Amino acid sequence: MSPVRRRRTLVVGLALSMLALVASHAVAATVTDVGPGGKAGAKAPKPVGTVGQLVVKLAPGAEIAPINRTLGSTTRSVLLASRGIYLIDVPVVVAGKDAAKQRAEWKAEAKELIKKITKDPTVIYAEANTEADIADSERFHYWPSGGPSCLGTDPSLYTRQPDATRLRLDAVHRMSAGAGQTIAVLDTGIDLRQPALAARVVPGGYDYVDDDSQPDDVATGTDGDGDRLSDEGYGHGTFVAGVASLVAPDAGLLPMRVLDAEGRGNVFVVAEALYDATARGADVVNMSFGTAERTTSRVLQDAIKDVRAGGAIVVAAAGNDGSEAKHYPAAMDGITSVAALEAGGTRLASFSVQGKWVDIAAPGENVISTLPCGYGSWSGTSVAAPFVAGSAAVLTGSTAKHVPASKVMKALEEGADHSHKLNVRTGSIDLLRSLGRV
Repeated sequence: MSPVRRRRTLVVGLALSMLALVASHAVAATVTDVGPGGKAGAKAPKPVGTVGQLVVKLAPGAEIAPINRTLGSTTRSVLLASRGIYLIDVPVVVAGKDAAKQRAEWKAEAKELIKKITKDPTVIYAEANTEADIADSERFHYWPSGGPSCLGTDPSLYTRQPDATRLRLDAVHRMSAGAGQTIAVLDTGIDLRQPALAARVVPGGYDYVDDDSQPDDVATGTDGDGDRLSDEGYGHGTFVAGVASLVAPDAGLLPMRVLDAEGRGNVFVVAEALYDATARGADVVNMSFGTAERTTSRVLQDAIKDVRAGGAIVVAAAGNDGSEAKHYPAAMDGITSVAALEAGGTRLASFSVQGKWVDIAAPGENVISTLPCGYGSWSGTSVAAPFVAGSAAVLTGSTAKHVPASKVMKALEEGADHSHKLNVRTGSIDLLRSLGRV
């Protein structure tokens, strides 16, 4: 990544915890009173000024300056100048007393602003910079404070767990363990000192939150979202990376830290990481998070198209509210969406999103994986997704020549176990069977 990109990313990373209407948990810390002083006990709230963010894509050769003049906005970052994608700060006056009301006001305001600027023929699209959260927040509200309890530091807890036996990983690894493949993990980072992972981390990862080249999974000890709990996302990326590495132990891990210690980020930063993952030669990309309010995103879809055009496979967690509603980015074109199986492996977990829009199911309940403290157990579609990402790396690495992503995913789906009639498009992963179909 160029130094210019790094400087621009720093500001975006700060937006995760500082911008009121992008990171919804930070309103109280950033709202500034711009109205007249009010009397105690007044019924009407004072108008307050804050900042919202829009992502704007322009036609080739167009400049953002006219848009900024129209909105009174300023350019915060340029995703890719060659693609004309900009992140702009828009000043907003809101009247709501609490964060929820202010978010609702911004949402309505953003629609009007987008309608206004998209009348300009140079604007291809514009959208609010949507928040992205750990996919399992619907069930667990991220981790419990301080992270899940450790089960210990014995590696056999991890390598000999029931899911490893159920997937027949010993037999799988005699055929392929993902050698020569790179899995990009877009998450809270990876603990670079975790013994099971340290040697598998490859150069080229990046921390888009702290704007440095050390994408470590770090705790801050502070309450970044105002809910009186700190570091609710700490360890999530390490856990997800551990699952992928359990399935594909010879694959490299490329950590892309797009979520902060509370497990929150935004789609602009995620899109930047996706473009960078392509540039770094990632073969598989794992995204165990979802957008706020199940919101789709054009800038994210553009980036996913770029990753797929580069030949990589993109995997995402389907979500955890137990519904059949589409969640994003999992439901976007070009992504393999993953539901979670219950511990027995024969049914979907009660919390898992399901439906025929979901591509495949993988273990997702009481899975044991790596943590900064050793090994621990957790459940969710965040856990299920890296089982599929690791499987894709195993399948791709099983042949001497390059296998197209479409053929890899076809083999994964054709080898799936259909015997339990799960409410997903295919079935549950059976990696050993899929290896015979590459």
